[in-house]
Amino acid sequence: MKDDEFMGGANFASAGAGALGDTYEGFVVDLKMQLKQLEQLEKKLEKEMGSERAKKIIKEGVYLISIGSSEYALPFFSNPTLFQSISMEDYVGMVIGNITTVLKGIYEVGGRKFAMIGIGQLGCVPIMRPAENGSCSDEANKLAQLHNVALTSILAKLEAQLQGFEYSYFDYYTSGSERIHYPSKYGFKEAETACCGSGPYRANSSCGGQRGEKEFSLCHDPENYVFFDSDHASERANRQFAQLMWNGSLSIIRPRNLKALFKHEGA
Repeated sequence: MKDDEFMGGANFASAGAGALGDTYEGFVVDLKMQLKQLEQLEKKLEKEMGSERAKKIIKEGVYLISIGSSEYALPFFSNPTLFQSISMEDYVGMVIGNITTVLKGIYEVGGRKFAMIGIGQLGCVPIMRPAENGSCSDEANKLAQLHNVALTSILAKLEAQLQGFEYSYFDYYTSGSERIHYPSKYGFKEAETACCGSGPYRANSSCGGQRGEKEFSLCHDPENYVFFDSDHASERANRQFAQLMWNGSLSIIRPRNLKALFKHEGA
């Protein structure tokens, strides 16, 4: 192993993964398994570089986590009766509980800096609009808000309880909402219909002939769209979000932006 092999970071992300083990079970690497992969990497680094160098890499790393959207989208498509048997608050509590366990696990491995991305306005993504006659789903947005309140609360508690624990929380709900409801202010022309897909609002995720569906439409100017497909932001929107995460004001990324998080030496 080269000494600089992990200078650019290591990626454990799995598309569609969730904090709950049964979210797309068998098709994704869930969050707790990603923690196990980090633990395996830490042991490999120790073996190849020595304990001191390995601890330094793990400690100085920034752990970027964006998780939870899959948990809150699934009930609307796969399990619509879920909230007849469990309250939204209890369901969010389960998701946040698993996230908390993993954050503490990363801390035990040696991680100290955490960059957390909140849940966006789930109810306003194109895939939600056909079922709501073009409006946003208030129920989905409520779930996202409950999650974000609970996540920011637990992050503040962990920073107070765990020595050296530091975090940045990106308010994706607010920044995404701004672009959805006032697109022209941020250089966009379309915020309801996706650039690529089929059906009303191009909400059917058939872009590129995926999922056995050959029919789809592709816009000529994705830069004008807030959403590229049924539930993913366009590249331009993501560049704007990334800039906000890096050096945005404390109104959108708090209690410090990523530039400050990377700079701070920590305890």
